[in-house]
Amino acid sequence: MWRVFLEVPLNDIAKIDAPLVIETLKRWKKSKKQELKEMDFIIHHALRTLVKQGDEDALSMLGYGKTPPIEVKDVRLHTPSVRVGEALEFEVEIVALDDAMLMVDYILHFQTKAGKLSPKVHKLKKFKLAEGESIVLKKKHPFRANMTTRTLYAGEHLLEVQINGSIVYRETFELKE
Repeated sequence: MWRVFLEVPLNDIAKIDAPLVIETLKRWKKSKKQELKEMDFIIHHALRTLVKQGDEDALSMLGYGKTPPIEVKDVRLHTPSVRVGEALEFEVEIVALDDAMLMVDYILHFQTKAGKLSPKVHKLKKFKLAEGESIVLKKKHPFRANMTTRTLYAGEHLLEVQINGSIVYRETFELKE
């Protein structure tokens, strides 16, 4: 059994049994058998899927609180209609009410051939804000024709902004051919 456990990446095991991976990583970190830098790499690599899912325990292990002391001042979707070959443009303004470690992701829900939405999580920025500081994050996400990884279908898509695993903004936009 252990041989299989060691040959299967922890990130894959996290998809089946998240608590097992969290407890294993905590135990390994506590043992101090790895150098700190090496252990941090293992933890970040093993928790990728759980972080994208907004798993509270995984985010906590990385130092991100589920409800950070922030105010999302403004979110603007600059391109409510995008053509294939153009870019979706948006920005988000965040103000820290107290010191905060933040992981900001954006999730694009792509229209599928069957007419359903399929989410894809993208990293925007990981950073720390001190009390009273603010930041405006801007993003241009290109919708390239002829991608090898995804076929783009016209129709209504969805943009979500996620901070420390919690959705703080949600808006639809139209993708045109």
